[in-house]
Amino acid sequence: MALPAELFKLASVRERPIEDCDSQLQGTSSLRTWVRYKTGMERELEKVSVLPVERLPPGSRGRELTISENHTWNSRANRPAGNGDVGGPFYNRKSTIRLLGSRRQKIFGSMQWDQSSSYWTEAEYNGPVLARLPSIMILPASGESSKDALYAAGTTAIARIKPTNSVADVATFLAETISSGLPRMIGSSLWKEQIRAGRDAGDEYLNLEFGWKPLISDIREILAGIAHAKTVLEQYERSSGSVVRRRYDFPVIYSETRSDVAGGSVVFQDHPTFHTPQRAAGTEVTTKTRKKVWFSGAFTYHLPTGFHSRNALVRLGAQASALLGTDFSPETLWNAAPWSWAVDWFSNAGDVVSNYSAWATDGLVLRYGYVMEHCSVTSTYNAVVKAPPASKAEKDAVIMGTPVQASVETKQRVVATPFGFGLSDSVLTDRQLAIIGALGLSRGKR
Repeated sequence: MALPAELFKLASVRERPIEDCDSQLQGTSSLRTWVRYKTGMERELEKVSVLPVERLPPGSRGRELTISENHTWNSRANRPAGNGDVGGPFYNRKSTIRLLGSRRQKIFGSMQWDQSSSYWTEAEYNGPVLARLPSIMILPASGESSKDALYAAGTTAIARIKPTNSVADVATFLAETISSGLPRMIGSSLWKEQIRAGRDAGDEYLNLEFGWKPLISDIREILAGIAHAKTVLEQYERSSGSVVRRRYDFPVIYSETRSDVAGGSVVFQDHPTFHTPQRAAGTEVTTKTRKKVWFSGAFTYHLPTGFHSRNALVRLGAQASALLGTDFSPETLWNAAPWSWAVDWFSNAGDVVSNYSAWATDGLVLRYGYVMEHCSVTSTYNAVVKAPPASKAEKDAVIMGTPVQASVETKQRVVATPFGFGLSDSVLTDRQLAIIGALGLSRGKR
C-alpha cells in the first residue's frame, strides 16, 4: 500500500508489533493415539506427537504504523500551547489476524477398523481448534478514503456550517444605509436656504410655511444612520480575528456481508477419527465495514482598516453623533452648515462598500480546519452448524473452532489552509497572503 508520506513535512514514522495469532497461540499442540480392544480399556500401540503451532507468515503479522508530526502540548494545563491549534497531518494503520475466544480445546475420536474387527482406533487432541487456518487468511482491503476524497469532504463541510461572512455583512449593511439615505440627500442642497429662512421666522410660521418638521425628520434620520454605521463598523473591527468553532459529522457508513467458505474447523494435528459425518461444521465469513468522517475547525475574519475612505467614515460618523446630541433648532443646524460633509459620507461609504465587497470572498478564513476519518474493516470467520448433529455423545460432538478475525483499522487527518482544503501557498493571491499575515495564520503559528 502506498503511504501518504507527501502529506507530512516534519513527520516521524513509527512502527510496532501488536497482538496477533502468534502471540495468542504461543505453545504446542499434542496428539495422542492408541488402539483398544472393544471389550477392554487397555490401550495398545500408544503414541504421542507434540508439535509447535503453525506460525503466521511475516507479511501477515500484526503491526501498527503511525506517521505524524510532532506538536507541542501544555500537559500541565491540559490544553494546547499557543492559540489552540496544535494539530497536523496524521495517519495510523493497525492490521492483525487474531482469535476471538478460547484458545485450546480437547477433542476425542474413536473409529472401528472395519465391521469384522474387534479393535478401535482412538485419538485425543489437545490444542487450538480454529474456524479458519490463520496462515492462509488474507487481510481485507482497508477501505480508507483517498486524500482528494477527504479534501472534498472538508469542502462540503465548510459550505454547510461556515458562519456568516462578517466582511460581507458590513458591506451589505453600508450598502443598505446608502440606499435608504440617498433619497433624502437629493434635496440636501436646499437645506441651507431652508434653515436660514427658518432662523428668521417665528415658530408657528416656521411650521406652516417651511415644513420644518419634515425637514428635521429627514436630517435626523440621515444623522442616525451615519452614527449607527460608525458604531457597527467599529464593533466589527473590534471582533476582527475572533474565533467561531464549528464541527460537522457526516453520516456513518456501515455495511455487512456474509458468505460461506470452503472447509471446516482446523485442528493443527488432525486425525481421521475426528471426521465422522455428524461432527462436521461449516465456516462462514462476515465482513463488516464502518467509516466515520467529520470536520472540526475554527473560523475567523479579517476586516481591513486604515485606508482613506474608511477613516473618513469614522470621522464623519463622530460628527454626526455629536450633532445628534444637540437640540435641533434652526440656529444649531445653521451652525452645522455646510452640509457637504453629509454628502461626503455617502461618497466615502460607497468606496468602503466596494473595498469590503472585494475582500468578502477572502475575508472569512479558517484559523484551523481538519477532516478526520476512522475506518475499520473486519472479516470474521465463524464455525457454524448447518444441521443438528446425529449424536450428542462426546466422540460425536460437533467440532466448533474458535472464531478468527482479520482486521484493518485506519485513522487519518488532513489539514486545511486558511482558505480551504487542497490548496498550496503557490496558488494563494497577494490579498490572501496579506490576510494570513494580518491574522498570524502562517503554518508555524497556527
